[in-house]
Amino acid sequence: MDIKRIIVEGPDCSGKSTIVDRIKNSLHWDSKSLHHKEGNQFERYAVEYIGGEKIVFDRAHYSESVYSVLWPHRTDVFLKRELEVLDYLAHRRSLVIFICPSLDTLVNRYNARN
Repeated sequence: MDIKRIIVEGPDCSGKSTIVDRIKNSLHWDSKSLHHKEGNQFERYAVEYIGGEKIVFDRAHYSESVYSVLWPHRTDVFLKRELEVLDYLAHRRSLVIFICPSLDTLVNRYNARN
């Protein structure tokens, strides 16, 4: 399979940005953060996935789904069908990497950020 994009996911302070930088520099690809932005989230992610080639994404719709549940003031939760479409697009010709260090490491990194 020809990989067109790499998606790096994980909790805050897991080292995603460090891994994204290492991968993009090794492959000579671009990178882009897909942290939450205002607007229609389904359209935003669909456009990024469809157009993204030779790119390493820092986060994806997976985080958007999790954080929309954790932060109740967010009203931009995906519909079931939208999630199915985004899952399909994200997995099509993509490599998804989930990073999750130990809880102690996460707590230490989070505390270091204040």
